[in-house]
Amino acid sequence: MAQQLSDIRTDVREAGNYSSSDGNVSDAVMTRVINRALRRISAEFDWPWLYAEETISTVAGTTDYNLPTRWAKTAWLSEENVGLLRPATHKQSRRWIEQATRVTGRPVYYTHEGASQIRLFPAPDAVYSVDHGYYTYEAALSNDTDTPAIPDPYDDLVVWKSLEFLAIRRGEQELMQNARRMYQDQLRVVTDNVRASKEFASIKTRQDW
Repeated sequence: MAQQLSDIRTDVREAGNYSSSDGNVSDAVMTRVINRALRRISAEFDWPWLYAEETISTVAGTTDYNLPTRWAKTAWLSEENVGLLRPATHKQSRRWIEQATRVTGRPVYYTHEGASQIRLFPAPDAVYSVDHGYYTYEAALSNDTDTPAIPDPYDDLVVWKSLEFLAIRRGEQELMQNARRMYQDQLRVVTDNVRASKEFASIKTRQDW
């Protein structure tokens, strides 16, 4: 389990040799910086601790479905009778809009409508269960006891990225460069570990193959 927000703030202050009485690194400032760092770390890699799954139950004639809270990236979609759905090209997506009221059936393709909806094509002609594997981004921390999803052994990523952002905010160039170097070194270690141990996400495929 990752450290609590209060512990992360303490670690960042210690790494930067900041006093807790310094108003320029107040708890409120530190919390904003830490949440910014978590958002950046979320975007660096397809982290297994940010992977999730859901099932979309289609509605006949409806092509667009809401994406999950904190959705960042779709890994795969699958319908049990057709297997994996294929990502659509922009040209295909444009054709769907033209044919949306005329073409129905089991979904075969998908695309995204902005950052809030996923679109299936053909438009479902019945109720289908479409499994969706996706990656999220870290939820914002606010209470002292809140913890990020990142596992405890990798907390240094949060500390060094937070310190880098804090040093930029304060105009401390040397500290910023040192924190950035420490972050990049730690990032290489963590990504190597994740690649070595990462299991393939579970995917539903046809059972009659």
